[in-house]
Amino acid sequence: MWFIVLAAATLRGLLHATRGISGVVVMFAMGLLYGFFYWRWRQQWPLIVAHSLQMLYALLPKALAA
Repeated sequence: MWFIVLAAATLRGLLHATRGISGVVVMFAMGLLYGFFYWRWRQQWPLIVAHSLQMLYALLPKALAA
């Protein structure tokens, strides 16, 4: 289980490399958290909701400023 979670978290982090080292580290940590959550409770909908809220929080101020 841990190998897969680490591999997925690493890939998630590397896909956010355009955000700099802090983006890689933060997304790696989020990948670990999401991976552990899914492994523990086997439910994907809370993760989808969490990711949607995360994107809303990140993008809404930029959308409202335009």
